[in-house]
Amino acid sequence: MHFRRNKQTTQIIIESKNDYLITVKANQIKLFNRLKDLAKVEEPISRYQEIDKSHGRQIKRKISVFKAEKIKHKNYPHIQSNILVERTELRGNKKSEETLYYISSKVVAKYYHQKNLQQKLEDIS
Repeated sequence: MHFRRNKQTTQIIIESKNDYLITVKANQIKLFNRLKDLAKVEEPISRYQEIDKSHGRQIKRKISVFKAEKIKHKNYPHIQSNILVERTELRGNKKSEETLYYISSKVVAKYYHQKNLQQKLEDIS
């Protein structure tokens, strides 16, 4: 389901006592660059790494979760954490790399079940 992600939409999600996990794309220039810059200098509150060998390929995912204290955005006033996913895929001799950024209205910390987070991010990526 595609929808316009704006303050009104995220407000409805929060008021309904739900949380959001939103992919931040490169066309959201300021927020994307802010997440990219913070990931270089901030220490994550949790990390998770997995290697998946199936379907004739190998996928390595490194997931880093950060507190979003230094992120302020008018359309996403409820950001509690931001997530960096570094994905490397090997298929035969071909290697591809992808870096993804997410924001969440939930504080995703060490006590949060990492496999659950990883599954949500797998579903999106």
